[in-house]
Amino acid sequence: MSIDSVLNEHKVWLDKATTVLASNKPTAADLAAPLVVKQQLIQTLAARVEDLTGQKEAAIKQYDAAIAEVKGQQARLQHELTVNQALLQPITGTVRQPTPPTDVRTVGVAPGKGRRAERKGKQPK
Repeated sequence: MSIDSVLNEHKVWLDKATTVLASNKPTAADLAAPLVVKQQLIQTLAARVEDLTGQKEAAIKQYDAAIAEVKGQQARLQHELTVNQALLQPITGTVRQPTPPTDVRTVGVAPGKGRRAERKGKQPK
């Protein structure tokens, strides 16, 4: 075998290898696949952000409503307290302190002596 024939065989083999390798080349769609996946991931994340934003706004509204309700209760109780304090204030000059009832038999007797005297049937001293 001459060198020319070996080089020709080698050239044929290289041509076959080139065509096989060229056919195994990824297509443009295959090369774009990672880009499509990234775009889908970006869309999914954008939807998740919108969901979370909606949940946040709903929670804020719920807290605002609860705060408003508690403030309303506080204001109502404060108003009731003010009204009750005004009603319970004594009116000067019109309220007299009640005097305890007096028993004529125990007038001038030390406390407790009148009852003992009554039990024994005696007059208090």
